[in-house]
Amino acid sequence: MPDVTQSPRNGDHRCAPEPERQLIAVRLEAARRPRGAGDPTQITAAQQRLVAQLRARGLPAGRIQRRLTTLNNTVIRRLARQAVAVALRRGAGPPPVRFCLLVMGSGARDEHFLGPDQDHGMVLADYPDRDHDAVDAWFRCYSSHLVERLEAAGFPRDTGDVMCTNPLWRKTLGQWTQQITTWARRADTVSLCLADVLLDCRPLFGAPALARALRTALTRQLATAAFLKATVMAHGDRGVGLGWFNRFVTMGRSDPHRGCINLKHTALLPFITAARQLALYHRVPALSTRGRLRGLHRRGALTEADHQALQTAMDTLADQVLRHQLRQLHEGQTADYFLDPTALPAEERQALKEALKRIRRLRDQARNDITGQIF
Repeated sequence: MPDVTQSPRNGDHRCAPEPERQLIAVRLEAARRPRGAGDPTQITAAQQRLVAQLRARGLPAGRIQRRLTTLNNTVIRRLARQAVAVALRRGAGPPPVRFCLLVMGSGARDEHFLGPDQDHGMVLADYPDRDHDAVDAWFRCYSSHLVERLEAAGFPRDTGDVMCTNPLWRKTLGQWTQQITTWARRADTVSLCLADVLLDCRPLFGAPALARALRTALTRQLATAAFLKATVMAHGDRGVGLGWFNRFVTMGRSDPHRGCINLKHTALLPFITAARQLALYHRVPALSTRGRLRGLHRRGALTEADHQALQTAMDTLADQVLRHQLRQLHEGQTADYFLDPTALPAEERQALKEALKRIRRLRDQARNDITGQIF
């Protein structure tokens, strides 16, 4: 049987404190039920209870994000292992080749908030073309079952279809290497967006050597001057949520979230993108935004003052999102990123503005460092 080993990242949930064990147990219990038979409010309540307790203990938002990510990835890993056992029970046999399930996005960056969706892919060991039909059939069934169980466990399907059920995100190592080469050569809008997704990935279950080889290919082919310049120019219009005279840019009158700032699209995403670009340019291997900032500081790309200010900006954003989402869950709403800045005390409103100013400067630094364009 191929080596399908547990990634060393994240420990056994049985050693976790009680609120954390409860969240894992609720998700796993929901995953065992038939489709549509689970009670999503139990998962929501468990998340809400855990985050409220962690905040009450004084944990900063960044550490809460890491805890949430660790717990969620523990559930995904458990379900990935169980999906292999299901394939064996159904007579499909063991995995026909070694593989590694990759977690992507905020799950790879240790930056989960409340209610994350699915973001994952897969890398398979290379195999002869004559075996394609049998190998592909096994992994199609495996991926379909895994995604279904993850959905039952409270992880919605990704609206962008970044899941291992999509052949675009399930390839052999050789196919991935060819795909990355194509993205680097084309450097068009679609290729740049897809490459951005894959750059934030880490091994979660299976053979981590395959993920390491994929990471080597990514770094070798995408950390080029031409590709980096293309990605900076493509994201040049990704606006930070501050307009003229540093006023918040909010949703328009016809939008259901009128008067709210979209903290995901106009704060977190520009921040994450700029940090990723600079990390790739300066050969910083970290995946989390905070880790990338630390690495950039160690490489001399950020001054001590800028580094501390950016870490504070990340803390400010994460704290506002978590508090906003907790309030929504308490009121029976779906957690989102649309925050009404007028509802904030003046001190918090000013701190949010300062965070957005720092993000704008980081975005400008990425453009300046990589392209040489100051404005």
